[in-house]
Amino acid sequence: MPYPRRSGGLVTFLDHHGLPLDNNAAERGLRRPVVIRKNCYGSGATWSAILAADAWSILATAAQNHLNPLAYLKAYLSACATQGGKAPEGAALERFMPWAACEADRAT
Repeated sequence: MPYPRRSGGLVTFLDHHGLPLDNNAAERGLRRPVVIRKNCYGSGATWSAILAADAWSILATAAQNHLNPLAYLKAYLSACATQGGKAPEGAALERFMPWAACEADRAT
């Protein structure tokens, strides 16, 4: 091995050439929600903070998988409305996993 293993995970990128040297993409992804939170003076309630964090995580995941977040959200909420206000389950839910989206859903 050309380098010592004293630093543990700090040199992982040397073994895995696809890993970036920094986490700037993750930090940029968190910037918008932080700015929104600061502009809104926080959530005011724990449940709303959890809901906002979940929503931002889901929509950011959709965007990272090259899906239109607004169309993705509209399709999911339409599926919930079709099922009487309940979240899809099983195969119906699998359709909404960004990495499992079919080409027809991606085109929409």
